[in-house]
Amino acid sequence: MKPHCQTCTCFTRSTGKRSANTHIHGHAQLIAEHTGDWKSEVIRQAADLAVGRGKLRMSDKGRPLPEPKWTPGEAGAVIEALHDIAGLLDVRLKEYDYA
Repeated sequence: MKPHCQTCTCFTRSTGKRSANTHIHGHAQLIAEHTGDWKSEVIRQAADLAVGRGKLRMSDKGRPLPEPKWTPGEAGAVIEALHDIAGLLDVRLKEYDYA
């Protein structure tokens, strides 16, 4: 599948302009605008997909771990899942140059 944004590996698991958090929420917002879903639902669907791929841990309650507990690798897996969801829905994701 063709990538829908240019960079995914340069992000850190933190907050701020170039963080995985910003990447996740930006992509989820664009997908949500396209589908009419809530952004939180899009993130949950991406997390479920990452769990199914074995790249995101489950909580003791049998659900994907909550977002604040994701490792950088798990956040990357959710970003990958968002890219795949966008590809399936033909949503063009935006990347911004923060330099």
